[in-house]
Amino acid sequence: MVKGRKFKPRAWSRIHGFGSRWRVEGAFSAIKRIFGEYVTAGKFANMAKEMIMKAFIYNIFIVQIRGLPREGPLGRSPGSRATQQPVDYFYIVRRETDSMLEGAAEYLLRVLPRYAGQVDSGNALDEELLRGLEEVGAFKALSAGIGDVHGLVRIASRWSPAVAHVIATSASVSLGMRVEGGIYSLCVTEPGGGSDVRGNLRTAAEEMGSGDEAILTGEKVFASNGIYATHFLVLANGPQGPTLYMVERGPGVRAEPLDLYTFRGAGVSRVALEGARGRRIGVPGKGIREALEAINHERLSYGYIGLGIMEGLLEEVGPGALSKRISGVELGDYQGVRWMLAELEMRARLLESLMNVATSKVMRDGRADPLDAAVAKVAGAELAQRAAWVAVQLMGGSGFARGTRVERLARDSRMLDVGAGAREILYDYLGERAVRRYRGR
Repeated sequence: MVKGRKFKPRAWSRIHGFGSRWRVEGAFSAIKRIFGEYVTAGKFANMAKEMIMKAFIYNIFIVQIRGLPREGPLGRSPGSRATQQPVDYFYIVRRETDSMLEGAAEYLLRVLPRYAGQVDSGNALDEELLRGLEEVGAFKALSAGIGDVHGLVRIASRWSPAVAHVIATSASVSLGMRVEGGIYSLCVTEPGGGSDVRGNLRTAAEEMGSGDEAILTGEKVFASNGIYATHFLVLANGPQGPTLYMVERGPGVRAEPLDLYTFRGAGVSRVALEGARGRRIGVPGKGIREALEAINHERLSYGYIGLGIMEGLLEEVGPGALSKRISGVELGDYQGVRWMLAELEMRARLLESLMNVATSKVMRDGRADPLDAAVAKVAGAELAQRAAWVAVQLMGGSGFARGTRVERLARDSRMLDVGAGAREILYDYLGERAVRRYRGR
């Protein structure tokens, strides 16, 4: 209160959020009158829910009054021209908890504005950045939980979708196969192509005796995290058909990065298995179905990469482009421009709602719903690519400059249509599901 004396009472109240509690209580009284027993909390479990809801609403009022701290997780990033980012109320509430990945989020926001260009130009994460991610727990998906991992993926995508993809790929294997303790690479696609996995599968596994040990020979392409991985999840033809094996980096494993124009630095590699030793980790003959468990987690993460790319583009473009004047009118005041941004906002809100539901299902069921994963990936790609088009359009000629954040994010948005399953394959899958549903069988 002593500090507050330098302000008038009303100013002190506004700055510190004093009185917000009574607005919350008033809102809850209205809710109770409308919904009755559902929120009157006769049972202990409902009491806990009501307390959480009150805290959530209270935090919303505090954020609206005080705004975000500039150095906070969704405030101004180092090196960014943005001033105020969209408020993520859910994250604000969780900032007060002891989430093990809070330090990882802060680490990403501190280093990626400096390192993103270097990752892209060098087509690799340097040792310091990779070790930093390990030290802050970015590869401990099982311990952290899918919600925290997706939060990291979204934050990283604002500057470097490649770094986001490194985190997401390792998490996909970890969550899909229930393993932890390394950096994981997913090795499914063969040189013959990735859409027809069974038809192109040539990698062979020779199992040794009656145990689960095997010798693997073959080649994989477009293996994410290939140059960083400590462990490789490999789909190979075993004695009973397609089966999953876990191979540790060592003799007989050779990874070479592919020189792509998108997702540069994501460690997308050609992996040669030359008598590599591995162990069977899946059910014999069920490898394709089990690999899809990991791939569905990867597809889900593409939704968050799409959201992150959009946020990064608008964070970079918005403050300068929307304020420039054309014929005496600021660009952001033209109806056509507002409609562009309105479209992006609607798509983002809808995708965010889907992602929240999909994540809740994973937490409940222990697996990613294939339908949710397919929709998230397609919607994430469409959002990111539309945002890239809008960003360049708003910037005009300067939007085509090389070596900029906008250029990198625009290039990376294109990968979302191909990686983890081509758009057309997923459209066909979604269409088949729709036909079966509406036919009634």
